[in-house]
Amino acid sequence: MQPPNISSFTADKVLLPYGGGAVILTWEAQRASSISLNAGIGDVSQVSSQSVQITVSTNFILTVSNAAGSVTQSLQVDVAPPPAPVISSFTATPNTLPAAGGKVKLAWVTENTTTLSIDQSIGTVTGSEIEVSVSTSTNFTLTATGLGGTITKSVGVFVAEAAPVISSFTATPNATENESVLLEWSVLGATSLSISPNIGTVIGSSVIVNPTKTTTFYTLTATNGGGSTTKSVTVGSTALSSTPLGTINLAWDTSKRTAETDSSGQVSFLPLTYSDIDFVAGGVRYLTATYRVTNLSTAPLENIALRAVNKTNNLGGTAYFDVRSFPDTGNPDGILFSDVTVAQRILPLHAMQLGASTPVPDAAGSHFMAYRTNESTAFDTAARANGLLGSTENTLDYAFVAQTSSSRVIAPGATGIVSVAVQLPRRFDPLPKVFKFQTSFIVSTDNAPRVSRALLETTAMATTRATELGTATNPAQLVLIGADADAPTDTAFRVIRLANIRTGTSTNLLP
Repeated sequence: MQPPNISSFTADKVLLPYGGGAVILTWEAQRASSISLNAGIGDVSQVSSQSVQITVSTNFILTVSNAAGSVTQSLQVDVAPPPAPVISSFTATPNTLPAAGGKVKLAWVTENTTTLSIDQSIGTVTGSEIEVSVSTSTNFTLTATGLGGTITKSVGVFVAEAAPVISSFTATPNATENESVLLEWSVLGATSLSISPNIGTVIGSSVIVNPTKTTTFYTLTATNGGGSTTKSVTVGSTALSSTPLGTINLAWDTSKRTAETDSSGQVSFLPLTYSDIDFVAGGVRYLTATYRVTNLSTAPLENIALRAVNKTNNLGGTAYFDVRSFPDTGNPDGILFSDVTVAQRILPLHAMQLGASTPVPDAAGSHFMAYRTNESTAFDTAARANGLLGSTENTLDYAFVAQTSSSRVIAPGATGIVSVAVQLPRRFDPLPKVFKFQTSFIVSTDNAPRVSRALLETTAMATTRATELGTATNPAQLVLIGADADAPTDTAFRVIRLANIRTGTSTNLLP
């Protein structure tokens, strides 16, 4: 006896709409003693077709048997999935409000949904619209859920921004001579703050200034998308105003050739040259690293200074850390110095160049600048207020100031030059020679030009630089460090006498 055979197995529909329906299954078989269908249908030996009601996609299996065996054939009939939800529209009327805010009607048209919800704490909604109160610019998202899934659609409502409010702007003290002044403000709703003259952009709620004129009118400008508000305060003084920008560490490392940017993102420093003058007769080395300084901000920056700071882990209360010797076979990165006197004997000065018989200051790299201790202390307060200095960290009394070929004002996107120079002993017997180190700085701007006489520089050299930098209407400050009797005079500068300056928390520039 031959086994059975299925010559055909068909359905009048192989795809039914969502929800299902009736389908007629038809077959032809030969040599069959029994015929059956799965899906709960059972024996169909006496018929050649069967109408079946289904609600989900089903794989029908026809089984035909006789004494010689059985054969099967499958037939898939699918039921379409539920339709996906549709958000035809989702609108806000009005979609723009004045600064005070107001009422907005959110309206929608949807299909194939079972639930609707809106974010911004509105929750489940019904119907086709809802009224909400809006006080700030808000993006609303409608979520539509149905048997076929979930979709979203968003609409924005813009609320005009109110101009910022300056609650207070004060100066303490507001009448002073050669002293620092603390400018403090309380402002609501500002996206940027600036103070004129000569200070520029500020952050936080205070800044230390050292006025250089007998009377200075400081104006605070608070700005946001809704406009600007100003408030002024009058201060009488003749000191220097410094604004901290951001922190940066610069390395004396001749392999270092990539630019570094301060933490505020406003100023970058690209190493250009390294100079190491080994003055054997004098027993000292003069190291100079010269950087290209780029103003990355959107405003001119005046008197950009690298203010030396003593950070927590620096060596010997100085601005220096990671001080290492020349590498050798056993120490490929050099020996890390722990002797504090090594760092304490590294002293700042102008860039040096070879002279006829001894090294002399290089006028093009004379960027060393000194500060009064009270100016450094005031700067500490502003730096700490801006999160740039820890409670036990201190600004030292010196810096290196950047300049262009013609001035100390660097425009947005423009560049200048700064030389960071130091003097140190040739040897630190019994310790090895210093090979590289890093210096901690805070980048700042000063509102007045200052020239400082450095180690090995004559008063005449410093006076020449001061007269070139200052004018009768905007005189430079000429700082003379030491107890000499020199007393230069000129309408282009004012002389400030300092007995000494701090190069560390326990060390000074002069013995």
